Amino acid sequence: MHVPNPSQFDKAQTKQPRHWELNHSLIFDIGRDMKIHLIAAAALTSLFLSSCATNQIQKRISNNLDIYSELSTEDQNLVQSGQIKKGMPKKAVFIAWGNPSRSAKGQNQSGPFEKWYYYQHSPRTTGGIYGGYGYYGYDHYGIGVNRGTSYDTELIAQVEFRNERVISWENSRNPRR
Repeated sequence: MHVPNPSQFDKAQTKQPRHWELNHSLIFDIGRDMKIHLIAAAALTSLFLSSCATNQIQKRISNNLDIYSELSTEDQNLVQSGQIKKGMPKKAVFIAWGNPSRSAKGQNQSGPFEKWYYYQHSPRTTGGIYGGYGYYGYDHYGIGVNRGTSYDTELIAQVEFRNERVISWENSRNPRR
């Protein structure tokens, strides 16, 4: 019976890469490339999503150049960034924030006014597990799962106008849409 010398055995194995080492380096390279692709995809997605609101504002500006050109330079800069201020014309608010979700007109001791309301609708998944005996008066026993989607409505901004100018506004989020 021949017993190999341990030093010869180690040399023989180090001449060729071990199978697990080769696979590990390939997995590492694929993982690095995948990370680069994921980072690039995330950057492009965030750029696209952040530009959506700006694109809507730019579209409203280009469709209403006559109104936009009549605004002061300060108001033009605010509109381009989706912001409004007290004293701004109603048409400038439209360009900055878009059409309101709803509007209302009224009158108080100071005279007639108009309010614009902006809402955001967010989907919410609902569901649960139910079961029991005698469901709706029937001799029935069972267990089930109920799943659905409902929408939460949140007021995110409102603007009050008097004489076609902003007299007050408040927002929890910028409704640039």
